Amino acid sequence: MKRIIIVRHGEYNHFHKGLDELGRQQIDGLGKSLKPIINGESVKIISSTAKRAKQSAQILADMFKVKFKGYKSLWSGPGSPRDKGVSPEEIVRIIQGIKSENLIMVTHLEYSEELPQFIRGTILDGIGNGFPSHETEKGEAWVIDCEAKTCDLVRPKFK
Repeated sequence: MKRIIIVRHGEYNHFHKGLDELGRQQIDGLGKSLKPIINGESVKIISSTAKRAKQSAQILADMFKVKFKGYKSLWSGPGSPRDKGVSPEEIVRIIQGIKSENLIMVTHLEYSEELPQFIRGTILDGIGNGFPSHETEKGEAWVIDCEAKTCDLVRPKFK
């Protein structure tokens, strides 16, 4: 795998738990920012099963003309599988089982903050530069280049 892209879902309506208009714009803009990075290479998309994450994944899947697969273990927060003991190791096992040049993973704040460093320590054998130590905003992504061993923040492109 060349790249692992960890996307935090877009802004959402806290009552309905689905993306709001800003969230749809964020993810559409993020996809536009990711297109030149992926540059026509193969893409697989996986997502948390939370409504806001699945809607974000669908926008990206439509843009890259692929389907996405939902994983309950990518959901985080109170009462989630992560809260009940799903470990980052389990997420890495999922990542390692996917065959593609690029993997886009749509998830939540907790995983978008902790997974880049965990991937650096496991998949990249502790080597790498630019790995985050701060919160990821909704609609942003960390692009981990597994060959260059770098991690860069990508923000949505707006018109």
